[in-house]
Amino acid sequence: MTLCLFAAILSTIACIAVSVTWCLIPKWRTLHNFISLHQIIIGTLHLYSMTINTIFFADRSMLFIDINGYLFLTTLSWTFCASTLAYLRLGLVYMMKISFEKRKAALFAYGTTIVCKIVTDIIVPNIFPLKSLFLIGLPRMLTVYIILGANFFLFVCVTKSVIKSTSNLSRARGNRIVALVGVAILSDIAIHTYTTSLLIHPLLSMVLSPVLYLRLIPQALVVLFNRRSREQWTDYLNKRKRSTNRAMELQIRV
Repeated sequence: MTLCLFAAILSTIACIAVSVTWCLIPKWRTLHNFISLHQIIIGTLHLYSMTINTIFFADRSMLFIDINGYLFLTTLSWTFCASTLAYLRLGLVYMMKISFEKRKAALFAYGTTIVCKIVTDIIVPNIFPLKSLFLIGLPRMLTVYIILGANFFLFVCVTKSVIKSTSNLSRARGNRIVALVGVAILSDIAIHTYTTSLLIHPLLSMVLSPVLYLRLIPQALVVLFNRRSREQWTDYLNKRKRSTNRAMELQIRV
């Protein structure tokens, strides 16, 4: 319980830091950072949902179990969106401007989640009568494995294209994108590994619980403290300092 609350506090701080950066620095509002922002916010909500279910319902509330599944599938969909975008930009070298790119990314991510939930929770049970608990959860597990597999495949393709790149500028940009996508995929794998460990042995899930609860911290650190983010924060603080100095000079003159 203590670890849950500690991780929830850290994740909330990371969520606030990323949100403040998004609001204060216009240049930071790229599509990849938009995706990372959604992943961290939804991941924090997922962590709170798990914490509430653990503390108040002993992990037995079906409502929170369904909410956890939806939020986890949403984070996977956002990672799939990031992987697809990275493959378009670095694998297929698609450099054209995407109109309304953030809206389309949100529609893609949430639309993928809704379609997957409709297929696994409504269509499949009505076509195939699933009686055992294993068979009921099988379509959801297959959906998770398919999206994780697609994310990993696209990540490998993007990494190969970055390694083969001869331009230093393209390689630096590619390394940043690979880091953002890679840490998101690792975060999703951490959730799935912990969920799978519950079915294997309770002791294994206890060992893996710190990885699950603290998974958002490395992702937030990569998003906030990569070279581009540090440079943009430095520029923003310098501009604020110059504007403050000008205001003070005007007050002195008056």
